[in-house]
Amino acid sequence: MNKKQKNVLISAIILIVIVFTVWAGYGMEIFTKNKVFVEMPLTDIEKALGLAPTKTWQDKFIPGLDAAFAASAVISIISGLLIFLFKNKKKDI
Repeated sequence: MNKKQKNVLISAIILIVIVFTVWAGYGMEIFTKNKVFVEMPLTDIEKALGLAPTKTWQDKFIPGLDAAFAASAVISIISGLLIFLFKNKKKDI
């Protein structure tokens, strides 16, 4: 491997580690979520009346393992192509 290929390989490994670190930081969800079920806080009057809290859907993106695998696959394919393109053309005997 020449220097350019090593740089591409190290960059790809670092990017894949970053992708999985972000995935772990968002809670290690298996599937990607676009909405989250959130319990709305009760007012003092609703608490006094003994009403149940309301739950609503809130728009929020949480990347899942499927998104992390897709991102790492794209990084791997691009880095594989770059490693192939940066290959030395001359053959050593």
